[in-house]
Amino acid sequence: MSEANLWEWLRDVALPLGQYSRIETGDTSPGFPDVHCQLEAGLSPTLELKFAKHPGAHIPFTKKSGMRRSQIKWIKENLRNGGTVWIIAEITPEILVIPGKFAGDINGTPEKEVRKLAIGILHKKNPRYAAEFLRKLLVESSYE
Repeated sequence: MSEANLWEWLRDVALPLGQYSRIETGDTSPGFPDVHCQLEAGLSPTLELKFAKHPGAHIPFTKKSGMRRSQIKWIKENLRNGGTVWIIAEITPEILVIPGKFAGDINGTPEKEVRKLAIGILHKKNPRYAAEFLRKLLVESSYE
């Protein structure tokens, strides 16, 4: 598995209808998230995708595999200006949905604590729930 596989699953199975642009280049803007979304009602959240290379490890995300300083800075600035950012982090077999406000809290944090930051946990084996959850989150802006 990889971040690319996570994106393919999200795109093909779980994300609500909309336009999605996957951006994997530093040429856009330093720290810009992996996916820009354009959804109904003019909603434009961004998604930062992460994949834990060693699930179950004490520290699943490091500066190399986790949030880069430029990403944390971009997310903080975006949130300060009214933007919406979600971190979608796969720690096999689960996919954690974490509010962007926790971007600076992920690196070096034990997996158990990273899970506490998540507002939802998705499973690839339950795509119907994942699609319902992400629709409520991204389109209806509710996650209770």
